[in-house]
Amino acid sequence: MSKRTTIDRVCEKCKKIFETTFQSIKRDRWKFCSKECFLARDCAVSVERFFGWVNKNGPIPPHCPELGPCWLWTGKPTKPQGYGAIYINEPINKSVKAHRISWELTYGPIPDNLHCLHKCDVRLCVKPEHLFLGTNQDNVDDMLEKGRGRKAHGEEHVCAVLTERDVLGIRSLYAIGDLAQHEIGKLFNINQSRVSKIIRLQNWKHVIDQTVDHVAG
Repeated sequence: MSKRTTIDRVCEKCKKIFETTFQSIKRDRWKFCSKECFLARDCAVSVERFFGWVNKNGPIPPHCPELGPCWLWTGKPTKPQGYGAIYINEPINKSVKAHRISWELTYGPIPDNLHCLHKCDVRLCVKPEHLFLGTNQDNVDDMLEKGRGRKAHGEEHVCAVLTERDVLGIRSLYAIGDLAQHEIGKLFNINQSRVSKIIRLQNWKHVIDQTVDHVAG
């Protein structure tokens, strides 16, 4: 007979019987049947521990100063310039966005069909008063209303190393024909591949000098 790999356990919050692994029992993990019960456990301690990672002297959002200063998450973000994140061992064993945890600790569980959105537009902010719940459409509408729907390109892009004047210069130099693409690239500190894409209008399409023939041979 095969060895049983799971065992029944009683949730320490709601007392519901749920199934977990035998190894989790041995390691004293999975005491709760769901994320909701985990967040509802000994709430005073959870709030104290969570907000110990919060800087309550953040910036005041200029478009809604009436909200007061942001509370910034000082722990690890999901990615550079991303949302704050906190790792929850039990019962889900994964990183969760910190502002969602802040909402749930303050107001209760977030329905599955809703997002936790920011009024202040500061991703690291976890101040409950700066958050609100909304659907996918609410998220899109909020983004467009605040002017975050337009994708940055050209000089506006955070990774841009060239200006529009540089781009026109690259195309002009290629049209004159005295320099090869890799030589032009050295002048602007970019590689030959990027020079080729600029010449062929694969990159910087919005920058066009009508006096220059852009077709690469």
